[in-house]
Amino acid sequence: MKVAGRLSITLVAQSLAALAAFAPPVLAPVALADLSLSSDAWLGVYIALLYLAGMVSTLSSGDLIARFGPIRVTQISLLLCAAGIALVALGQTFLLPFAPLLIGLGYGPVTPSGSKVLMIGGAPRHIGLVFSVKQTGVPLGALAGGLMLPLLIALGGWRFAVCVVASLCLIAAGVLNRWRGDFDTSLDRQRRVTWRRTMTSLSALRANRAASQLAWCSLFFGCMQLCVMTFLVAYLSRVFEMSLLAAGLFMSIAQTGGILGRIGWGWLVDTAISARAVLIGIALAMGGTAVSLGLLPQSTPWWIIAAIVFVLGATAIGWNGVYLSELARVSGVEEVGRITGAALFFTYLGVVIGPPIFSAALALTGTYTVSFALISATVVLGSLLLLSRMPGKHSNPQSIDN
Repeated sequence: MKVAGRLSITLVAQSLAALAAFAPPVLAPVALADLSLSSDAWLGVYIALLYLAGMVSTLSSGDLIARFGPIRVTQISLLLCAAGIALVALGQTFLLPFAPLLIGLGYGPVTPSGSKVLMIGGAPRHIGLVFSVKQTGVPLGALAGGLMLPLLIALGGWRFAVCVVASLCLIAAGVLNRWRGDFDTSLDRQRRVTWRRTMTSLSALRANRAASQLAWCSLFFGCMQLCVMTFLVAYLSRVFEMSLLAAGLFMSIAQTGGILGRIGWGWLVDTAISARAVLIGIALAMGGTAVSLGLLPQSTPWWIIAAIVFVLGATAIGWNGVYLSELARVSGVEEVGRITGAALFFTYLGVVIGPPIFSAALALTGTYTVSFALISATVVLGSLLLLSRMPGKHSNPQSIDN
């Protein structure tokens, strides 16, 4: 199968997993009221549980892919996402904590499986662009949720919306069976998936110096990404006194920036600029725009806010494709699933610890300015320290045609 076909498969799977993961927070205002739950505090718990489960499952991705194949693992992931979001539809409070755990277990292996599908037979010729387009599935899924779910709620209620998302995941899992014979080959049926073997994924990552540095860098980038996605609407609402509708529109602008940024950065890498140089530029830009956003006075025109939010989205949300393409390149075809899974452990760790650090700074100082400055300084200094030690030479070995 040509790269375009592989890309379509992985993009759809990535988008649906993201839709399932980010649907409950969109449904929260209606669902919580219906379940007689008045606090939004569970949203922070939801995100933490989802990514903690993702951290565990992504470490096992390499062994799961080796034993069952990337398509089968993707099918299982979508089934877990469907099961997790279906628990929300049952409306039983005691089941709610299990929903993000199941979704997280499914969400974790989707990216390593997609990387394996794209790398079978050799790296794509335009590896940066291909991986970046694949990773647009995350903001596309989140954006689709923000646009589609309110309409579904209006049509049939929030439980109906949940069932539609679960059904889409189930249908996609079934359709994927068509390509198992193409990609689930040379399987190691004797491979055991144990905690001890899972931990060896971290050893494989540590043995690959370039991949290890990228993984640690993604921890800092992940911190920034989730801080932006978690606090942007609240910041705009409180500081600029925007309505939730207007603040949500600016979040859409950030997500659009993330989509276009992922594609743009991937294209830039494929035009002979090293991934290291692009990631350094992204780190500086996301830090600078986050600080700028925190310093804006209340009288700032909306178009300046929109421009800063767009750039922030293009960097803080748009870095993943370049990161994963470079990770795949330095990992090689055989180890890409295993090392990508181990590296995402650190990415998700950043996602888990970033918002609490931001919240602590906000609680201590009472101002978003300090919080944005603190997280920006941490991200820029940490990532630049790691990226400065990486080889800058751009290479794209074992390419296959698109």
